[in-house]
Formats: sequence, C-alpha cells, structure tokens
Amino acid sequence: MPKLWKKLASRIIILKNAEFDQYIGLSQKAVKMIVNMSDFKFYKPDDKVDMSSGGIVWKGSLIIESGKDEKAESKEVDIYNPSDNAIYTAKSEDFVIVMHYPLTNHIDFKKSRIIEGQVILAFKD
Repeated sequence: MPKLWKKLASRIIILKNAEFDQYIGLSQKAVKMIVNMSDFKFYKPDDKVDMSSGGIVWKGSLIIESGKDEKAESKEVDIYNPSDNAIYTAKSEDFVIVMHYPLTNHIDFKKSRIIEGQVILAFKD
C-alpha cells in the first residue's frame, strides 16, 4: 500500500502544486524524489505520531500532544514543518496516513520553499 500512496502523493503534489507552497517551483522529478525518500506510515486512532521530521497528513488528522496547546484543524491535507516538540495523537474513524519527510541534512523543510538542488543532493546520498 505505501507504493500506491507514493505514486498518488507525487501526482497530487504535482497537479495541485499551488496548494503545496513548499513545492512551488520544483520539477516533477524533484517532487518524486522527495516523495520516494519519504516514509509513509499508517496509524490507528489514538496512536502516537512523531512529526519531528515534518510531513504531510493525507488522511485523517492529528491532535497536538506536546509543543502547542491548541488542537490541529482537520483539513483535506495538513502539512507539518519539522519541530522539536511534535508528538501528536492520530484521529480518524479508521486510520491516518502520514508521509514523514526524510531525515536529511541537505533539505531544510522548515523553509517556505524547497530548493531543487538540495533535493538532488539528498537523493544522491
């Protein structure tokens, strides 16, 4: 199932590029590289989810457990920037799908835009 989600995720990011601010300006190849380096995980309701590397929630929502006191809004797709205090609880009727960004020193996912050259360096490592 993660292979299917990798294909879907890259296509959605490419087709709806304006909704993914960090990805604006990246080539399709770079988007696919990021998605292929990312780790897709499926969480049951009430599972703890570590979003310290950042990532995208494709299905379901996350409720903040540490770091902030307010609850996360449930949207179609939620994007999380890397954070030191990022433990969440999965909330969904069946399961939550999360694409965790890769742990790499080359790409700074905290920035407002991802730089293509950094993606290529990270992919080569």
